[in-house]
Amino acid sequence: MTANNSIPSAKKVTIGIEEDFPVLVVETIGISKESTVLHWHGCMEICYLKQGTGTYLIGGRNYPFEKGDVFVINSKEVHLAYNDKDVIMLVLLFEPELLWTASCYPFEMYYMKPFWK
Repeated sequence: MTANNSIPSAKKVTIGIEEDFPVLVVETIGISKESTVLHWHGCMEICYLKQGTGTYLIGGRNYPFEKGDVFVINSKEVHLAYNDKDVIMLVLLFEPELLWTASCYPFEMYYMKPFWK
């Protein structure tokens, strides 16, 4: 589910990623208050659960998580997270252009285009 007008109550979140290095890696202890609200952003997000349990709501579907799980959240996909118990998560946020430049290279066209759309 893409954001824009799909869910009017979802808010757009601006991620402060440096232009020179369009990747941000953070370790979270618990789920930040901002992440518990239905939101979307232009970055792609990869989350690795180092500890704990919880639930992601991504694109209108619930996904329980536990230690060792990995989630990929697409650019502009509406999501939020619930912290059930002792969550520690490694979160990688990056601009989609890092993978997809729309330059029509065969690799990008075949493998990366689905994530860009």
